This record gives sequence, structure tokens and C-alpha cells, in this order.
Amino acid sequence: MSRFSALVRLSLVLALAIPNALAVLAPSRIYAAAIPHSTRCRPPSWHVIETANFRIHSYGTAPVSRQTAAACERQRDQLRRRWLADADPGAWSPKCQVVIHPTDDSYLRETGHGPRTTVASSLVDRKDGQISLRRIDVRATNSNWLPTAFAHELAHVVLAERFVEGALPRWIDEGIAILADSPQRREGHERALKQAVRRGTQFRLVELLALADYPPPDRWGTFYGQSASLVEYLVAQQGQQRFVEFVELAAAQGCEDALRHVYGVGITGLEQSWRRQVFATSISTATAQSPNRGPASAVSTRAG
Repeated sequence: MSRFSALVRLSLVLALAIPNALAVLAPSRIYAAAIPHSTRCRPPSWHVIETANFRIHSYGTAPVSRQTAAACERQRDQLRRRWLADADPGAWSPKCQVVIHPTDDSYLRETGHGPRTTVASSLVDRKDGQISLRRIDVRATNSNWLPTAFAHELAHVVLAERFVEGALPRWIDEGIAILADSPQRREGHERALKQAVRRGTQFRLVELLALADYPPPDRWGTFYGQSASLVEYLVAQQGQQRFVEFVELAAAQGCEDALRHVYGVGITGLEQSWRRQVFATSISTATAQSPNRGPASAVSTRAG
């Protein structure tokens, strides 16, 4: 072999070997070079994604997914069809602000100390007979917030669309919202009610219906369970829309007259029939720990 041929062969060997050696020695550099700069080392920050009815704020390296945003819209549609069947289906103005907080401190800073034990909290402001603010705050520290807590808070916001003039009685507002909860959460509230029934610590209906705000903390579990049970019982009698008619009439004429007009029974008669159902289903239920889910009240109708 000539010296020239040998040099040619050596050059070819080096040309093939050097890139392979570099790949072995510095694979991370070669891989990093293949990744677009925009997706590498992006610091977390606040992002916003908008839909027809929501403006969703989240903190991280990217906004929430389009699938999550679409799920928010679906839940709104489902709640409106259930409770506002005869309402205008137009888009919300203003849109509902959804703030997904990256830390518990951030969440509590915005919502106050009331909802310390909650996963989400809603706020509705009214001005001159119109809704001026819709907002739902969520703890991102609970990764399961969409199916477990969002629908409950969204129910408060949807109901405010029908009752713009003022806040609903708490038992109605929370009772309807709990019906939007996951089956697991609803079962927890049902257990709390049955435990109260066995102990004889449930509210008398005349007391529950007269509540202007949340009861003391030691009765939250009973309040949530009993509110949901009573709303569900009334809805089962004549459907959602007749129940909404009752709510509107009660706001104008009081619960006693509204009950007699819509259901043909007064508060005493309702308590007797409702108690028969609750007692019949609670005799053999095992005792369970009451959920201690704190409310989130505010002058401008924050709900938990």
C-alpha cells in the first residue's frame, strides 16, 4: 500500500470515528442542541388561557391544557342545562376568572382564612343588578381539583346568574352545589348527616331554612349534609325547575308560602316527610367521621 493510500484510509477512519467519540463523550450537549431553545430551562411564570366563558390563570412552565379548559366549559353547560333550562344561553360577561394557585399560601392569601380546609372557593360580585365579577380560586396543590371541587364552586357561579338581585339562602346555595360534587364527596356529606340524625343533633327545618349564613364550625358537617339532603328531596318531588320556582317564590314571599304554593305542604309537614326518609335510610349505617369542610364567606358572596 502506498503512503498516499494509507493517508487516505486514515483520514476516512478518523472522519467516521471522531463524531461517534464525541457522541459518547458529550451526549447531553448533542441532545440539548436538538431541543428548541424555547422549551429548555423555561422559568415558571403566570399564564392565561381563554375560552368563551373562562379566563384561566395558572403558574408554571406552560398554561393549563386545552382539554382542561374544555372540561370547564362542559361543566358549565351541564350545570346551566340542569338548573337554568329557560335562561339565555349567551356567553358570560364578564368571563369567570379561574385562578389556579401554585401554593397553599397563595390560595389563602387571596381567599382569606375562612376556606382554609377547602380545595376551591368561588366569589361573585354584584353591582347595579348585574354581576360584575365571577371568580373561582383553586389550590393546584390538589392535582385532582377539576373533578373533586371545581364543579361545586362553578355551581355557585351558575346559580348567581339566575339570582342576580342577591345571594341565595346558604342551605339552598350549598345544597345545589353539593349535588354537583363527586359521588365520593356526596357520600361523605350523607354520612355526616346520618351521624347527626343518630345523635339527634340535626337542624330543625325551621332553623335551617332561617339561616342567613354558615353555622358555627362544629356544625358544618351537619349543615352541608342536611342542606344537600333537603335540596335533593325537594328536587325528587317535582324536578329541578319547580325547585327553582320555589326558590324564587321563597325570596319574595318566604319559605312557608312558597312551600305551600309549589309543594302543597308547609315547613312542619315537609320536616315530617323528609325525616321519615332520612331516618329510614340511616338506621343501619355505620358511624363515620364527619367532613369538616369550612365555608368561605364574604360580603360579596364568596362560597366554599
